[in-house]
Amino acid sequence: MDSETPSPDGSVRLLKWLVVGMTASMIALAIVLIWAILSEMGSPAPDWPAALDLPEGTRPAAVTRAQDFTVVVTEAGDILLFDAGGALTRRIDLK
Repeated sequence: MDSETPSPDGSVRLLKWLVVGMTASMIALAIVLIWAILSEMGSPAPDWPAALDLPEGTRPAAVTRAQDFTVVVTEAGDILLFDAGGALTRRIDLK
């Protein structure tokens, strides 16, 4: 008996190159999609005002920035709304 392995015929060789090409194209597609997703997520954040005019004696517990206004929740439980320039426009007492 002959112990040599037979050489692959043309169809096996073609199948091998099709699998290699498909793998390479899927990797390239994945890289492009990841880049597109990450570039869309990198939208610029809104600008913060230079200073906020907090009322006397208040201490902020949390600050949130939206496109047109800034919200400050104080340690006393009040909600302060500031315009884009940092001036107090509205105060909401939660108690």
